[in-house]
Amino acid sequence: MSHNLIQAGVIVPSQWPLARVWLEVATLLNIAPRNIERLEFWQHQIWVKIERKKAVFVSYRRLPLWKETGLDAIKNSGNRPDLDQLGEMLSLEVKQYPTQYDSSVLEAWRFRLGAKIPTIQTRSPTSSPRRRTSQTHAGASTSGSTVARRLENRFALLQYL
Repeated sequence: MSHNLIQAGVIVPSQWPLARVWLEVATLLNIAPRNIERLEFWQHQIWVKIERKKAVFVSYRRLPLWKETGLDAIKNSGNRPDLDQLGEMLSLEVKQYPTQYDSSVLEAWRFRLGAKIPTIQTRSPTSSPRRRTSQTHAGASTSGSTVARRLENRFALLQYL
């Protein structure tokens, strides 16, 4: 597993709309967008040259686009293993860069993960569905344990964040 969302290719800042990045960086730095001479996307941060001042670095993680791209990644996860891996990467991100994340980002990611878990398939699309005709009374209790297992899995994934 990759060390962070950028290395894993989950978030690719170079694909973000430049005009929006420009505005978000200006807002973050509390300057007018016209005062930014140049932006350069580096591997883990943005180099920003401000008119008549020195250049500064801005972390991608501080931009609203980072939060939105993370939410999109959760939304587009199509199966449980991918979602579990993404949850682990998000957890690692938060632990590795705690000063870069505020509570709104964490809450949004937790909420989206919690909403996504019940909507994805837990088994592979090639596996055959369970046969209902062979289900007995014991099978009915298994159904209850399946629900409990799903809830445990849901809470286990949410603990990543």
